[in-house]
Amino acid sequence: MMEAFMANSTIYAPFHSHVLDFWSMRHEENVLFLTYEEMKKDLPAVIAKTAKFMGKSLTEDQITRLSHHLSFDSMKKNKSISETPLKRSVPFFKYKLLRKGESGTFKKEMTPELIERFDKWSLDQLGL
Repeated sequence: MMEAFMANSTIYAPFHSHVLDFWSMRHEENVLFLTYEEMKKDLPAVIAKTAKFMGKSLTEDQITRLSHHLSFDSMKKNKSISETPLKRSVPFFKYKLLRKGESGTFKKEMTPELIERFDKWSLDQLGL
């Protein structure tokens, strides 16, 4: 997967320009930029922020119910999310869209050499 990602051969590739294009527009009134880390830290606040962005108001009960429905554990159990079309169409495809629900697990799963290679690739892609 890492080779395909670094070759810009995955969905939403090339990654850096895809993200940076939207990052540069993050102050536009019709763009809401959220991060996974924000959602992990305080999902109810992100739900409220998203509702406000969309011009909607939610009760505390609705936010609580949505927080449960949109939690990582709930999403991982939802086959319409965890069973991607690619996974259904290619029986040997082992990639999981939803893995552990934790930030930073790459440090446990990637070798130091691969992390270094990925970091160098990222810096090169960003022109740093």
